[in-house]
Amino acid sequence: MTDSTPRRTRAALLYLAATIGGIAFGLVHVFIFFGALAADDGHGHEHAGELAAFADPGTLWLTALFYALSVLPAVAILAIRGRAGLWIALVLGGLFTLLNLVDGVNHGVADGSWQGLVAVLLAVAIPGVLAFVENVRLLRAAPAKPAA
Repeated sequence: MTDSTPRRTRAALLYLAATIGGIAFGLVHVFIFFGALAADDGHGHEHAGELAAFADPGTLWLTALFYALSVLPAVAILAIRGRAGLWIALVLGGLFTLLNLVDGVNHGVADGSWQGLVAVLLAVAIPGVLAFVENVRLLRAAPAKPAA
């Protein structure tokens, strides 16, 4: 059996890179949104409903909770030994990457901003897919039953 600790660390770092990319995308989206609001001469009539939904305390708490929980794949892959940690990281990492991508594409298309689409594809999709591939490789290399 080979020691897979460096490969687990690499997968965990890739999952963290996807998480940081999601947070960076969120910041880019906020800047694009407030830039459009400022370009509207600050009147905000066109964006009043969006601003109310955007600054809703429940929405802000759920967004913060989502990004706080998105570190769980990296924690699972490092803290839980064996195939269980790999499966948990694979499912959660795939879910968080997919949700970030859907959110990013949705905002990019809805806002008509290609910058948002490029940001989410570069910052979330690339490290998320690389982490997913590395995780699958680790699962294939892991023994079916742990050594006693």
